[in-house]
Amino acid sequence: ANEKAGELALKAKKISKKDILIAGSLPAQNDTYVLDERDEKIIEKGFYDQAVLLKPFVDFYYLDVLCGSKECEIALNVTEKLNLPVLVGLHIKKNGKLPSDESIDQVIKKCKNKNWLGLILACVSPEIIENSIDEVKNLNIPFGYKANLWKSEEPVPVHKFATPEDKIGSNPIETMGSRNDYTGKKFFEFSKKMMNKGATILGGCCETKPFHINEIAKLKN
Repeated sequence: ANEKAGELALKAKKISKKDILIAGSLPAQNDTYVLDERDEKIIEKGFYDQAVLLKPFVDFYYLDVLCGSKECEIALNVTEKLNLPVLVGLHIKKNGKLPSDESIDQVIKKCKNKNWLGLILACVSPEIIENSIDEVKNLNIPFGYKANLWKSEEPVPVHKFATPEDKIGSNPIETMGSRNDYTGKKFFEFSKKMMNKGATILGGCCETKPFHINEIAKLKN
């Protein structure tokens, strides 16, 4: 699946005839929206195996929805060995902290290295992004977000190895819903507001649709 995604990304880039960069997503290697408590060597192997598969196709890595400095340090150790820059995506809760109960500033101080391209709030509601953006702005690093449009403002853990009875794992939309009333125009206005705060990396995550991305793409001009 990783190799096929890379092939399709390169094909799309060629068809577009645009000067774009391809990001290789290295997401949390176990459950989503919750800290990975497994042995560090197991987590590192997951990141490494996936990163090696993606490397021939990508310009940089994107660490997606990381929930604490433990995962961040392990993933950064892997990407440093593979000699590609990295965009770091941290997941933030309503209280402004990661699921590890660390602040954004704590993770930055512990993990930041020379390979960082920037920091984004990953798969976080527009409301949480807006509440956290001033803290991120003060870190003096390129920043932005990938907003989700779950109906639940704070998503519940999604299990990687879900049973058919696990509604959250098999189909998160059934549990967390989708904000179908969040129009492209509304997403544009939110993104414009965040740009005015200094955000330069804009994107969408779960439940954002092509029309949302089409709207915020206008902001690059």
